[in-house]
Amino acid sequence: MNQCFVKGLALESYQQAIINQRVKEYRLRLMDISWFMRALKGQQHDSLLPFVGNEHQEIPKGLMFNAKDYFQLIDDTGRIQRHDKRGAISHSSEQLLYRLNIPTENWLKMTAEFTSIFKGPVGHTQELTAYCEHLERKRRQGAANCHRWLDCS
Repeated sequence: MNQCFVKGLALESYQQAIINQRVKEYRLRLMDISWFMRALKGQQHDSLLPFVGNEHQEIPKGLMFNAKDYFQLIDDTGRIQRHDKRGAISHSSEQLLYRLNIPTENWLKMTAEFTSIFKGPVGHTQELTAYCEHLERKRRQGAANCHRWLDCS
């Protein structure tokens, strides 16, 4: 039934009602960080980089922060952006953003308006250049916005 919906095929009214209910349920789940945490159960997909902890540790490849700090940043961000929650960026989240060289104001703007700010690949301009060279692209689509929002010194 889901495949028919995705393909744009006509559905019976009862099928459409089921799809609508599922969409509503998953939208609510996506906005609920506690549901996400329960669903995660500490497992990580093989194709994702692991959380390796503090950047001062000598671990070769991975995200240079731990999962706890990351989830704190996501929780802080969600509380700020939801109108029915009160929140602020915590000290640990500020430190994480500082290590990532992303000003708090930029982080909040990017997370709130990501799809309107970025229309293609996203990353520091150095990484964007490498990505475009790898794909043999002549233009770095979105380079100006990547530079503006991510290349902060």
